[in-house]
Amino acid sequence: MRFRHLCLVLMVALALIAVGLAAEAQTLGSTTFGKIVIRSNASEWDMNSPGTMVWSKGVTVTVGDMTVTCERLKAWRTKDMRDFERIEAEGNVRVNGTYTAADKTKWTVKGSSEAATFDRKIGTGVLRGAVDFHAVNATTGSVLNVQAEKLIYDQKTQKLRFERGDRPVQMEFEEPQKAAATPPAAEGKK
Repeated sequence: MRFRHLCLVLMVALALIAVGLAAEAQTLGSTTFGKIVIRSNASEWDMNSPGTMVWSKGVTVTVGDMTVTCERLKAWRTKDMRDFERIEAEGNVRVNGTYTAADKTKWTVKGSSEAATFDRKIGTGVLRGAVDFHAVNATTGSVLNVQAEKLIYDQKTQKLRFERGDRPVQMEFEEPQKAAATPPAAEGKK
């Protein structure tokens, strides 16, 4: 069950990027993820390919209590312009904030990678290059840390795959410390 929560936490990072790109302006009103704000020092729309949008030079996507930052964000819209076929975040990708899973479990999430992609057609999200992911369950205090070179999430199978070339993937899961047992009542109180 905890692994499934991790899948949801990791997907929210990619979903934030995807949902953030649904904005046709810098700020978008209510969506299923709440208010979306995209800030960057530069943005462009390719008039030869109206479905292509690029934000660059200090990109910040904020959705609720989650923030994704990167150096460059590019998206290709579907033909009907209602969704995105592909999204790429490049350069110092960072995810930070609080995520609430479908079962109402809250997770404090902090992660980084060199790049992230999401391809809606094949249903995969990929974090690439020096992936470092940290999540804490706000209810139980359970901690999960993962370091890899590549993290792949398949929406169809709902499975995560971590890769690290020839080196082993490093994953740590830590249950919270149990409270110290209450000392026995002092005998022979005077």
